[in-house]
Amino acid sequence: LQKINLKSASNCVVKGSLVNTNRGYIFLTIALGKIQLSSVNVIVLSAESPLGKKLIGSTKGSQIEVNGQHYSIEDLA
Repeated sequence: LQKINLKSASNCVVKGSLVNTNRGYIFLTIALGKIQLSSVNVIVLSAESPLGKKLIGSTKGSQIEVNGQHYSIEDLA
């Protein structure tokens, strides 16, 4: 976790990205499950998970599908 640079900006999804999707927020780091921050639910996933692997390298506006679930990347932080 200490190896992830949370201060760097990227135009594509990388480890440490907070991804706003049509299905909610996803934070790519280590797998912790669902957490709530300031009344916002965030799914904390490993970049090695099936969804994490599909998200890595994606950009704003990208569409991906995992296990029949469709995700649209709306924004990155």
